[in-house]
Amino acid sequence: MGYKSIGINHLGDWGTQFGKLLAAYELWGDEAAVREKGVEEMTRLYVKSSTRKRKGSQLEDLGRAWFKRIEDGDEIALALFDPVQAGHHPGGHENLRSLGHHV
Repeated sequence: MGYKSIGINHLGDWGTQFGKLLAAYELWGDEAAVREKGVEEMTRLYVKSSTRKRKGSQLEDLGRAWFKRIEDGDEIALALFDPVQAGHHPGGHENLRSLGHHV
């Protein structure tokens, strides 16, 4: 038919899942554990939040509120979100930049 398909990966598309991750960090997170274990600890927090969430639950509301704070440019939310966005490992931002993502 002559159409050209393009695949696009939205690396900067945060989604509500990051708000839920920050809510889990607020409720059960430990800064030292996140610094030491990085993605492994953040995954543990996200899984914990996913197993406890229910429609209309406080956790669901907290997740939406944290995501709104990220969207609104709240300094605290962005400071917490920055390591998540970078993959919380050395070179995370550099990896994203190498893919043409602006961080």
